[in-house]
Amino acid sequence: MNIREMLLLNTGLKSEQIHTLEKMLEHLCFLKQFYDELRIIIPAREENRAVEILNDSDYNVVSLEDPELIKLLDKDFSHFPLPAASEIRSYTPVISDKNEFSALVVYREKKNPSPDLENLIEWCHQDLHQVYPVNYLVPDGIIVIDSLGKVLFTNYVARDICRRLNIKGESFMAIVEALGIKPMVFQEFLSRPAFVSSYIQIGHFDVSVLANPLFAGGAFTGAILVLSDLTLIKKKERELIKKSTVIKEIHHRVKNNLQTITSLLSLQMRRTNSEKVEKAFNESINRILSIAIIHEVLSQQELEIINLKQTVYKILEMILANMVSPNKAINGEICGEDVYLNARQASNLSLCITELIQNAVEHAFTNQTEGVIRITVEKIKDEVQITVKDNGSGIPSGGLQNVRSLGMQIVDTITQNNLNGRFFIEGSRAGTAAHIVFPAGSEEGGD
Repeated sequence: MNIREMLLLNTGLKSEQIHTLEKMLEHLCFLKQFYDELRIIIPAREENRAVEILNDSDYNVVSLEDPELIKLLDKDFSHFPLPAASEIRSYTPVISDKNEFSALVVYREKKNPSPDLENLIEWCHQDLHQVYPVNYLVPDGIIVIDSLGKVLFTNYVARDICRRLNIKGESFMAIVEALGIKPMVFQEFLSRPAFVSSYIQIGHFDVSVLANPLFAGGAFTGAILVLSDLTLIKKKERELIKKSTVIKEIHHRVKNNLQTITSLLSLQMRRTNSEKVEKAFNESINRILSIAIIHEVLSQQELEIINLKQTVYKILEMILANMVSPNKAINGEICGEDVYLNARQASNLSLCITELIQNAVEHAFTNQTEGVIRITVEKIKDEVQITVKDNGSGIPSGGLQNVRSLGMQIVDTITQNNLNGRFFIEGSRAGTAAHIVFPAGSEEGGD
């Protein structure tokens, strides 16, 4: 899961706010010349939880244990003037020119040697070209200003963007005015520094601006402005939004078609007097509905990523409602953690879990009127483990080798061939536990 997906799933940030953080990560090489132990903290949806980003490959959801950090994340940074940098100490907010708070940057200033703008500008002249990968199609414009707003350095991309915007001169305020940014926003930035982002559309020209403040000796010493030409990216983004809408509509129609099929099967099932035929119909209906659940989720979100725990809960709820006799009290429980899978993995796994739950409902409680089916979802190191356990009568001694029903064959085949995993059953007098284990990042072995 990349950073964008992590933030979309775990935070309330909008796409443009996430773009700002992605740009910050691309330019950490500048900031790390001034700071040590630099982290970006974004409040998560869950209370006292946050996404912590150290770099573009090291990020995670963590518990907040620092009382000062919790207090600052609850602080209102939406209005100027912002608290002075010396008051925030090593915490600086990330905001937009629309006064939207995104994150806190937590850092410790370098002491030895103490950084200065001269060293930064020298580094820009010598090593800036090495920052961007070979396949980086549109490098960013870089402008370095001092604490008074005087421009000290511009690279060729920044000069080209300024030329295309008909900016006369290279003064900081001339750039701000040409980009259509409210002068007050950046005047306040110079007096109360924060990481400020802005997105501007001028005609067919899309530009994002990110101001990265620099501190030395506890004082604001200047800033790096990152100008990004997003014209091509925004064009592609608009095309992707259209395609995404079409794909979501397809998922919605597939879900509706699958539900229509189950309705037809239900009508046919009511016409039979055979319990064996009715059981076969019911099992087929549950298999189809488990796939429909996946398409329903995909039709309601932007990402092709499924929360496995939530999906398992819906499948369990559906099967218990469809299959448990009114004179029995069979309850379901879900425990474990939120594990996210791609759509293909989730579709395969939904079929497997459907078979295991159906098997428990049919066979575990033949001599009982009460029981519990508990499903555990875990991610242990690089493996996902699903356990479906019941407290029923259990499998008789020597019976594990004889569990060769169609449902169990389906689970075994899908687990091995499509999930590159393994399936096994453990039985005792206290009940039966079925386990599916597969690599977290596995792709399907077959179609």
